[in-house]
Amino acid sequence: MKDYVRIYETADGKEADRYIREGWELIETIKSVNPNTGSEFVKIILGLPIKEHVNKLISIIRDYEEHNLKDVLLKKVAEQLDDNVQDYKAVRSAESTTPLGKYMSDYEDVVNDEKVFYVKKNDIRYEGQ
Repeated sequence: MKDYVRIYETADGKEADRYIREGWELIETIKSVNPNTGSEFVKIILGLPIKEHVNKLISIIRDYEEHNLKDVLLKKVAEQLDDNVQDYKAVRSAESTTPLGKYMSDYEDVVNDEKVFYVKKNDIRYEGQ
């Protein structure tokens, strides 16, 4: 069975169609009876797949990047860690040894699918990179 981030139930076919157009999937339909009126209706159960949710989140993050808000985020994280983004450089292969370096490297990996490592500029192990 697939994993879903959210589950939604409705008896409205038009509403279900709208959700499906937005990336939700039909999990199942259940025929039910209203106990007060005795009338039958179909309950539609929809799920938002994890992959669809992640894609939407990455799209939002890319909007932030377009407006240069990535720099603001990294600056704020650096302040929280009592560090400075300007003290770092990107290298091809290394191990980020500080919390801020690891955060910046993880950001690039998760959001942009890029293997970039951030190390302190004065770290002599990576001077030539």
